[in-house]
Amino acid sequence: MSHSLKKKAILRDRAAIQELFEKGRWKSCPFFHMVYSPNAGENRYLFATRKTIRGAVRRNRSRRVLKEAVRLNQDSIPVGFDYGFIASTVPEKGATPQIEKYLKKMVVQIK
Repeated sequence: MSHSLKKKAILRDRAAIQELFEKGRWKSCPFFHMVYSPNAGENRYLFATRKTIRGAVRRNRSRRVLKEAVRLNQDSIPVGFDYGFIASTVPEKGATPQIEKYLKKMVVQIK
């Protein structure tokens, strides 16, 4: 298991992000929404928050917790996809195991 997300694993290209949102498939849970679409290479990840989460501290915390859950479970995520994770609520303290559980459940359904 890798201990960090590599810089090249973060999706930053505007055209690729646009394509991900237009052609990707969506899955949702109480904490976040996930959009994914196939690509030709390794996994790339996008982390964002909804505009309804007010306050920079709360937005950053929700994004950070989501990124940590993906980092810890990146070995179980299928290879060859672009993933977008959009935080929809600010998780309570100690909610990371719940977020990981939802992430694992969503990832199993990807084909």
